Amino acid sequence: MNVRLTVRLLNKEERKNTYQYCMKNDFPKNELRPLHMIEALIDKGNYYTYGVFHENQMIAYAYFWEEKEKKILLFDYFAVLSELRNQGYGTAAMKVILDACKEKTGVILEAENPDRAETDREKEIRLRRIRFYEKCGLCMSNVRILLFGVEYSMMYRNLSGTELEKEIVLVMQSLYKKTLPKPIYEKMLKIL
Repeated sequence: MNVRLTVRLLNKEERKNTYQYCMKNDFPKNELRPLHMIEALIDKGNYYTYGVFHENQMIAYAYFWEEKEKKILLFDYFAVLSELRNQGYGTAAMKVILDACKEKTGVILEAENPDRAETDREKEIRLRRIRFYEKCGLCMSNVRILLFGVEYSMMYRNLSGTELEKEIVLVMQSLYKKTLPKPIYEKMLKIL
């Protein structure tokens, strides 16, 4: 794709619009963090909401949760606007997003385990997502987690040359332990 893309942090009004008109359609309700929680994490200084733009039109967005001590970002949400999908924007958007995060140690993300899909169609969708992330330079780790009843395979990409795979479990525990009450944390996050 030969279009020039830019990336920048979204302001509060842009986050509100993105949440209302994009995220509510792009993600299942049970996977969507309430907007007030996103704003609270931003206020704490460890959550970032990026928009990717072609000229003045947003084409994609990525939301990250940061484990500050290790400087590792967890992809919370990433999507290309629905009307622009399957046109090569996803790979291009991911490249500029990762470039914008290059001062961090690395990024990790939760990919729904394809082996736990309930239908062949859902399994293929999950496999397609994983192939996309691999095409963008992320690697599959050996870490599997059960988070709020969904099994994920953890993927990662080093951005600073630091070995990241061994940090995944610690980052996940740190992020969720800081935001969930202890009984919920112990019940809802399991390392497999």
